[in-house]
Amino acid sequence: MFGVIGTLFYSGIQEETRTGASIVIVLNDLQTTETLKLFTVASLSTLSGGLATLLILPRLKRRASIKGFSRGLTRLVLFGCAVPLVILFVSAGGRLLRRTDYIAEAVQVAGISALAVQLAIAAVIVLGYITVSAKGAVRFWAVLMLVGYLLNFFGTGSRRLAMAPLLFMVGALLARRTRLTYWALAAAALLSFYLLKLPLYLRGLPEHGVLPYMAQMPGFLDYEVGWESMALNILVSFGIVGATAYQAPPIPTDAFWASVNPLGGKAAGWYEYAADMRLNVYTPYAGVGELGNQGTIHVVIYFVIVGVLLALGDRAVLRLAARGHGIVSLALVGMAGLFFLYSIQYNLRSSTRMLVYGVVIAMVAGMVSRYMVKRRQPAPRQAIRSRVGV
Repeated sequence: MFGVIGTLFYSGIQEETRTGASIVIVLNDLQTTETLKLFTVASLSTLSGGLATLLILPRLKRRASIKGFSRGLTRLVLFGCAVPLVILFVSAGGRLLRRTDYIAEAVQVAGISALAVQLAIAAVIVLGYITVSAKGAVRFWAVLMLVGYLLNFFGTGSRRLAMAPLLFMVGALLARRTRLTYWALAAAALLSFYLLKLPLYLRGLPEHGVLPYMAQMPGFLDYEVGWESMALNILVSFGIVGATAYQAPPIPTDAFWASVNPLGGKAAGWYEYAADMRLNVYTPYAGVGELGNQGTIHVVIYFVIVGVLLALGDRAVLRLAARGHGIVSLALVGMAGLFFLYSIQYNLRSSTRMLVYGVVIAMVAGMVSRYMVKRRQPAPRQAIRSRVGV
């Protein structure tokens, strides 16, 4: 879908001013067509791998639902949402309040800071769920954390600030599916689209950070930006994919293996290539484009495996939700969504990590779930005695 939309509209806005994106990428007609083909091959390969897996394996009953968390689990989830938030504030330090550059000090984040940035999106969804489903002190802490994430998104001038209303309502809808929440989700989508112009406004200010941004917020109401710039803020990912695949220098095969290696960045040798895997200091290569750069065989094999993993993840979601482990199911669905989002915006390694995290979560949760089920089952002798009334 994104490939089709990009093909139809990107060429008309790709030479818009730099207010729309952190880079200007111009694709010619041939490169635009090839980028559409790249998205098509990736999509069909994913679909093929997923369908083949579901056809081979026995069917599962689709009666999955997200059940409410226990009090202990809710506290654990809140703690998990707090960890990325603390890391974001600590890593930003005083620069979050005031700095001279827009995002120059934030683009080279690595290790645990990069992981916190990735998990922030999932945390907002989960906090939306808890805010609607919980009460009392639990709801208070969830709202407080949401304010913290919004403050961080605002202080960094991130596009995640525009996404926040929609992410929150996705979590709220999972907690309470009513006509009101569906309408609220639609309203949140419109609000998120409107807020896309906020990071465009903030990046043009002479000073950056929470304090300068707050002082200049009255000017936002008078800020006019064309729909082309707002659309480019989203569709620039189409250009990044195309430029990575068909304009960037050939990517070494070793860089591909470092990208898909599940080990840490240093152990995988990723940092030997990371600095070169960017179109400019602000814009990393896109994962789909990296595969296209290395050839169709890489695209097909990689995304067939993605389809297999997503099909297995779908089965894990159904099993875990049926056993009452709704939070784990929600996490797996979130990882899948983040994978597709990251594959068109960030390096292949970043998007692949979402799959790795999903596989690890599914395996650990599956083992714990089976252990818990086994513990609940009575011993054979006790079961026999109970049947005969002893």
